[in-house]
Amino acid sequence: MLMLLCTKYKNMCSDSILLEHIDALMVDCQTTGATPKTGHLLEIAWCSRSAHGDEENVKTYLVTLPKGENISPQVGRITGICQTDLDAALTFEEVSRLFRAELKKRSNNGIATIVAHYARFEQRFVAHLLGGCPTSVPTLDYICTYELSRRLMPDLPKHTLRAVSGFLGHQLPEKRRAGDHVLATATVWAGLINILRQKEKVFTLAELKQYLSNPPPKPPKKKRYMIGKHQREGLPAKPGVYRFLDRNGAELYIGKATSLKQRVNSYFTHAAGKASHILEMLSGAHEVAYTPTATALEAALLEVDAIKQHNPPYNRSLRTEHPQLLFYSPGFERSSDAPHPGFPLGPFPNQTIAQGLTALTSLLENLDNPRTQWSEPGRALFELFDEGPDDATLLQGMTLFSRCFLSSTQQSISTDRLIALGMAMNQQERQATDEENHIEEVARDEEDPIAAPVWHPGRVLRYCTHITRAAARHWQRAVWYRMLGNAVLTWMPATREGPASLRLLRLRQCTIVDAGDVDPEAGVEPVSFLGTADGPKDRTAYDRMRVLTTELKRLVASGRAVVTYIYGIDPLSGERLASFLRGV
Repeated sequence: MLMLLCTKYKNMCSDSILLEHIDALMVDCQTTGATPKTGHLLEIAWCSRSAHGDEENVKTYLVTLPKGENISPQVGRITGICQTDLDAALTFEEVSRLFRAELKKRSNNGIATIVAHYARFEQRFVAHLLGGCPTSVPTLDYICTYELSRRLMPDLPKHTLRAVSGFLGHQLPEKRRAGDHVLATATVWAGLINILRQKEKVFTLAELKQYLSNPPPKPPKKKRYMIGKHQREGLPAKPGVYRFLDRNGAELYIGKATSLKQRVNSYFTHAAGKASHILEMLSGAHEVAYTPTATALEAALLEVDAIKQHNPPYNRSLRTEHPQLLFYSPGFERSSDAPHPGFPLGPFPNQTIAQGLTALTSLLENLDNPRTQWSEPGRALFELFDEGPDDATLLQGMTLFSRCFLSSTQQSISTDRLIALGMAMNQQERQATDEENHIEEVARDEEDPIAAPVWHPGRVLRYCTHITRAAARHWQRAVWYRMLGNAVLTWMPATREGPASLRLLRLRQCTIVDAGDVDPEAGVEPVSFLGTADGPKDRTAYDRMRVLTTELKRLVASGRAVVTYIYGIDPLSGERLASFLRGV
């Protein structure tokens, strides 16, 4: 009885503490799985911070994995932690001892308060970390800032740690590291305490527990955004680039628009249909900035440069994660990351296509000698798969490919011949799908065990056909980008105020050097501005040419009068231009 009274007295003393005076321990765990049964603790961080500002340095520890366990590619992409980082990691037992000591230091009347954003997740791994000796540490009292934010801010579009901390003015780095998440959790905890005091009149831990025991409010249909309707309605109905900014003015997301007003306002309607990462971005967006342009095409090109410059976290394309281009020697025997007379082929955005093409060439050259079919670089053809076809199936599939496409001539097998074959295939059959993505699509299917490929000769034939067509398309695209880099373009824009005029762009080294309106009756004399082919030398220029090509396709498809002036050939317009664009 005396022990129960003492325990009750301790709880009463702890519960009576003001929330801002609680010496709470912020905790975050990064793991290789959802539970200790399916994963392992990879990194843990904690810091002690009271809501009135007292804060200690964040303590972060990498944890060694059990013998035979490795960091998966997915976990590596999410966290940025690689296997070699664990060379300096502590053992699970060492981290456990440190964490126990921290809990004892933070104990108040035998109770330690842990604050985590997804407390249920952290609670599982903390319990596993403490092992089977719960009596050697204080009683743990968990506060979940996720559940708390859902109650206090039910109209926020998302309640992830990144969304709530962004709403409160703290922007998280992209990689999920425990130390960064602990600091964000501390910011969220301090912000939620202020809201509890002002909105709910909750001041102590006892009052917080009572508040959390009540049923949560029903989420409202109307969401709350920091960017007000008056600001959105003030945007011009003109083409341009818009930028969603956080509280500190950093870019969260950059996009292009034919009508800035219409496009930006579309983000704030029908939230249920929006992607999760877009809702998260809108939760942390405090301002929208914009740059108007004369045409939608110029907005698309400006968007490329803006994304490359700022690398906003919520953009999923056109970022600088893979900046390197590749140039190849004849026969694709050697590669370089810079253009050079000895490397005239390119630019190519990655090595996948060239690697597949040279591997296919090697396999076809060795059809009469099956024992060498898996020799390097031949096996690279199926590098994207955990397991390729067996020798017999591969030989049958290669034989089918050779008989279907290569038996009509005695010409030797080479990469040039396969590219010519792919160009003929593409000309005969224009498909709506992007053939250059087929290899990656097949690889993604293979990552799903349900969709694992069952190899048979017909599938080998189709796979080789797709590689051939994709290689040809990339080769044609490289040639087109080199020509387009020093071109002059004219087109009739959408209806604008004032007299009808042509829009003119002059490019040099894949960069716009002049833009303006010209009188359709005056004609264009671009010859003096043109130079020989000078294609993309870096990823920014490559993506600029890629986007420009896409915009030209849209203009042609919409029936606009587009003319492309390229050095050394007659002006491209009408069906002739459309034919060029279909090839890339």
